[in-house]
Amino acid sequence: GINKGVALRFLQNQLGISPAETMSFGDFYNDIEMLKLSKYSFVMENANEDMKPYGRYLADSNDHNGVTKAIREFLFQPNCVLG
Repeated sequence: GINKGVALRFLQNQLGISPAETMSFGDFYNDIEMLKLSKYSFVMENANEDMKPYGRYLADSNDHNGVTKAIREFLFQPNCVLG
């Protein structure tokens, strides 16, 4: 019963953040539960192919600063809900 999804749900509840206000990044099977609790779920390009359906979006690989790039691109969109 302990996984990244449980931890994320705890943080969402404690901080009053909904899944619609949550962005997460994953590249391995232990990230699946967390990705399911995030509207803005990104799977890294270097993840196994069978992980990719768990994300709504695909981020560049970890080796190419994929998390930073995805956050930057998201925040600078004209209608960004977080910006």
